[in-house]
Amino acid sequence: MEPIWAVGLMTGTVLDGYIDVALLKTDGETITEFGAYELVPYPDETNRLLEKTLSEARVWNFDGPEPEIFAEAETAISIAQANAVRSVVEAAGLTMADIGVVGFHGQTVLHRAPVPGRIGATRQLGDGRLMARILDTDVAYDFRSADVAAGGQGAPLSAIYHKALLATAGYPEGTAVLNLGGVANATWVSAEGEIAAFDTGPANAPINDFVKSMGAGEMDRDGAFALAGTVDMDLLTKRLTMPYFTQSYPKSLDRFDFGFDWVEGLSLEDGAATLTAFSAAAVGAGLDILPSRPTRLVVCGGGRWNPAMMKMLTTYAGVEAVAAEEYGWRSDAVEAECFALLAVRSLRGLPISFPTSTGVRAPLCGGRIVRANSADGRTLTITDVPLDHDQAIYGELSAFNTAFVGEPNRVELQVTLHDADGNLVAGAFGFTIWNYLYIQWLWVAEGHRRQGLANRLIAEAENRALERGCSGAWIDTFSEAGLGAYLKAGYEVFGELPNFAAGQARIFLRKQLETTNKG
Repeated sequence: MEPIWAVGLMTGTVLDGYIDVALLKTDGETITEFGAYELVPYPDETNRLLEKTLSEARVWNFDGPEPEIFAEAETAISIAQANAVRSVVEAAGLTMADIGVVGFHGQTVLHRAPVPGRIGATRQLGDGRLMARILDTDVAYDFRSADVAAGGQGAPLSAIYHKALLATAGYPEGTAVLNLGGVANATWVSAEGEIAAFDTGPANAPINDFVKSMGAGEMDRDGAFALAGTVDMDLLTKRLTMPYFTQSYPKSLDRFDFGFDWVEGLSLEDGAATLTAFSAAAVGAGLDILPSRPTRLVVCGGGRWNPAMMKMLTTYAGVEAVAAEEYGWRSDAVEAECFALLAVRSLRGLPISFPTSTGVRAPLCGGRIVRANSADGRTLTITDVPLDHDQAIYGELSAFNTAFVGEPNRVELQVTLHDADGNLVAGAFGFTIWNYLYIQWLWVAEGHRRQGLANRLIAEAENRALERGCSGAWIDTFSEAGLGAYLKAGYEVFGELPNFAAGQARIFLRKQLETTNKG
């Protein structure tokens, strides 16, 4: 693919009131040209709306229906960011026709990392369809949901872009990338090109929240408060014993996972100093768990402009902290540029998350693609998010079919076998629909095979299907996986897809059910 111009958008969790808009020319793998970059302010009413939205999101906490304010905020930020895109593109001497895709990250209102027995959850507000209609340009958005649904952390997604940036600098030995936003994330690249990336801990969010709580402004501007204060080493040492810092990666955070309540009682200056030292020391703990510890960090994000933070990275993380500008990068633009590159990768079907960055089992594509160049005004969306709109599609299709052949009467069916100790040793899963049984999955545990258990499961499933009025059954399998058992059970082959997977054919079998099976 030839490089194209893409626009990347980012609004951070610290709610600084601005939209980061960056242009990047890329093929999704390499950086051809850095384009315009602007910080575009949100309207005041949008800022107030987002602050209220984040508060309601914390109360909601993924429990029950989403707060009604989400829909209002989603529309507001989508319109504001679309307008920002057009403004920056035109100011750069381009038109929207010159832009191949817009990478619309949206506003993160809540993120919950997965834990054993529970997948994670994430919510970014942003209506990609609305933006595509406004700009009449393809839009990629909702970059994290597919990863989370597949068991990943959903963050960080910046690793593949950080790798592309390091490539522009020739992969300096011992160098990693650190982004300091609401939380901090680091990316390390091995000599062989393998990546490791994770959230190291808090960055700007707790500091900003503390300063606001003290009535001293929106942030510790220029690190002035921290530089004038003294770090409370007892509080810092105790805080660094939190399990997160020794937990292996992949791992991710929400901006509220680390608060500032533990420094309450300190002065403004000492509290800011202690929180800043904590963010820096957390980075150091993160570097300790990498395969090899970097000696240099290229620092980007809003925290790069905090002299206290940059100084404390050396003191408390034990690493040389270098401003991104020294490598020709733009500190503030990196996150927005990242989503420009991720948008192009989404267009190309390239992975944006990886086992060593988000913990997903295999490299995964992500991002919903909205195609907006339709003459009839319709928008086409392509997504890797599992089961997206499945109920709506299934419902409409069922209604259409019912008008011709009656109710489908789909009912799930599961048959299982357990040993004397209650352990699951075999199972079949499928459903009956209209007059047929479909066996989707059939499994027998190692050590229990060749004992006729598969045939027993099939027979029981068929008996239940007969009770439901079914007259036939069908199943599909790989050519060397269970085919013999199905043939033995009386199924006949009626179709085949050769070389379906790794040289295996996919075989389709069917059987006429007889009432004599019942018993």
